[in-house]
Amino acid sequence: MLFALLHPFPWEWNSIGFTGHFGAKASINTTAILATSPWLYTVRLFGLNANRSLLTCFVAHNAKDSGVLAIKYFQGFVGG
Repeated sequence: MLFALLHPFPWEWNSIGFTGHFGAKASINTTAILATSPWLYTVRLFGLNANRSLLTCFVAHNAKDSGVLAIKYFQGFVGG
C-alpha cells in the first residue's frame, strides 16, 4: 500500500492544493501500481533470495520501469 501511495496517479498536490483524478487512465495506472506491490514482495521473499535483500526489489522495479520507458519511447512519447 505504501508503494502505491508513493506513486500519485489518481491525486496530486499542486499550488491550489489537493486535486483528484478519477478517470480511466488514473484507475488503470493505480491498478497497475497496486499489482506491482505483491510482485515486489514475492521477489523479495523468493526462495533464491536467501538474505531477503531489497536489491532484488530495486532490480525488479528498474526492469519494470525500463520496460515502460521502452514502450513509451517506441510509441513516441519520449523526446529530448
